[in-house]
Amino acid sequence: MILTDEAPRYGLKPCADYLLESMADVFKDKTLGIVLTGMGYDGTNGLLKIKQMGGITIAQEPSEATIASMPQSAIDAGVVDHVLPLHLIVKKLFEMVEL
Repeated sequence: MILTDEAPRYGLKPCADYLLESMADVFKDKTLGIVLTGMGYDGTNGLLKIKQMGGITIAQEPSEATIASMPQSAIDAGVVDHVLPLHLIVKKLFEMVEL
């Protein structure tokens, strides 16, 4: 990936969807996408692509997010494998890499 001065995507720049979709294109079923607190639906399409490629997706528990709409959007879209509070996201990552 290279940095460009392209127009915003979905009205956003930077755009989590662009990052996550690019990761899925490169890493396929080895991709791990995480959406944390944030406003709007950015990240939902990216997590969808990761799921379609066989990767793993995580969203922060919306009740503990400062702004819950990003993780909630992904959850509502059915593209999240694990909904976890922050401290358990870290634990899950360590479990996944067997540390």
